[in-house]
Amino acid sequence: MCGSVIIEGPNGRLTTAPADSTEEEIKARALGLLLVSDIRDRNKGTFGCAEYCAEEMERARIARAGYEVDLSSDGKKYIARWRKVN
Repeated sequence: MCGSVIIEGPNGRLTTAPADSTEEEIKARALGLLLVSDIRDRNKGTFGCAEYCAEEMERARIARAGYEVDLSSDGKKYIARWRKVN
């Protein structure tokens, strides 16, 4: 394994995954990034590590029950967004 891929979420937030990751592994990393972004957006004005709290992650997961991860690529990085499931 050499290198990594960049995954960009809302508001320019970034995470990485190993370069040899499968699409499923990249989607899993993107899901985590999107959930943490939701938690950070909801908890603006607070300082701490709320995004690492299991209860906050579960609450964010429930709030996004009707959504899935939408991944696209600009050739340099993956771009992760929420997509409403019909």
